[in-house]
Amino acid sequence: MPFVNETDFNDQKHRTDVAKGIVAPQPTSLQAGTRLYRFGDTFEKAKSGTWWISAKQFAIIDGYASEKGIPSTHAARLLASVLHSYSTMRVMVSVRLLTDLRAWTGLSRPQQRTYEGHVLETIDTTQTFAGSKFHQLYVPGLELNSQSFRWLSDKVQITMYMEGDSHIFGTSGVPAGTIMH
Repeated sequence: MPFVNETDFNDQKHRTDVAKGIVAPQPTSLQAGTRLYRFGDTFEKAKSGTWWISAKQFAIIDGYASEKGIPSTHAARLLASVLHSYSTMRVMVSVRLLTDLRAWTGLSRPQQRTYEGHVLETIDTTQTFAGSKFHQLYVPGLELNSQSFRWLSDKVQITMYMEGDSHIFGTSGVPAGTIMH
């Protein structure tokens, strides 16, 4: 039985995009019920997009953050090679898949932002935590469109990392770190 995102998975645009963020991407299958995590600027951006983190890799983020004494968002930024220009990472969502999906997985590719030939920011993902490298997921078809939301659970867990963004959810004044269901 074909995966519901098979057409997106085989699209050349996605194959090109995944190679920009993952070293030697490998195809994988995600089973219905799988929990995925994603950071974003806002709830809308966090709940949709192609770049995701598995539960196992999210545990690596938490462990790395604890070991280094840094916020989880900063640990995620370092391990997943997310430049500041890509996202503020103020909001994290956690979802469960309602259907099996195809994805690409692999080591995060180091990223660099330049301006007029000058390096402004570099994130080198060659770091190892607990004896393993950080892998991320690229799930074609989870971009912001109405069809893909049918593939995700409607019970989305939201973690707020910046109090200033809480007005987005109609919960003004909710402190950073609050987990809502």
